[in-house]
Amino acid sequence: MFSVAPILSIGQPADGPAALATKLEKLRSISGVLKCPPPSRDALSWEQADVSVPRGALTEVSGPFGSGKTEAVVKFIAKHQESLGRIAWIEDRFTAYPTGFLQHGVDLSKMLFIEGGAESIWAAHQVLRSQVFGSIVLFVRESTLSASEPRVELRRLQLSAEQSNACVFLLTHQPRPQGASWPLALQLQANPNTRKLDVLKKGTARAVPGDRAVSHVG
Repeated sequence: MFSVAPILSIGQPADGPAALATKLEKLRSISGVLKCPPPSRDALSWEQADVSVPRGALTEVSGPFGSGKTEAVVKFIAKHQESLGRIAWIEDRFTAYPTGFLQHGVDLSKMLFIEGGAESIWAAHQVLRSQVFGSIVLFVRESTLSASEPRVELRRLQLSAEQSNACVFLLTHQPRPQGASWPLALQLQANPNTRKLDVLKKGTARAVPGDRAVSHVG
């Protein structure tokens, strides 16, 4: 017997400011049901890749279907759930299996699963602006990002992460091109042969008074 995490459909930005206010209030209401302490301000250690996951920044975990990227993130959540605080898991369509999370020791009562549809990035902004989630896992498909301004969209998301001091994980099939123009503090790629994470880019965690980073090996 287990408690299933709430599932919320955010909706569309065209709903207007009144509807948005209602949905943000619903987010805050749901967060009150997620019984967990505020997130730690420390960075988290990801031992599997021998890196630290910065807060207030974007971490990309890429790899093709079946490469183990989702499992790696779930294991990371299970190990650091108390430090991560409330966690929002955002997909364009809900595909997560609660039993899989439970098998890795994740407490579902501290998670919120969100179906964002074609507006998953918009949904992520609303979650960050609600100021009640310490971490977000966002599935990013090619159709999720604007074809003309993908860097701009990720930069806006990175700014939202900074303002909320949240850990934001982007799960992608293909890694973004490496370079300073992409606002990614850390890029990891799942290796389907070794079932480990290869480090493509490791930046310096954003310096915030009183903050430290989070590490992980999985």
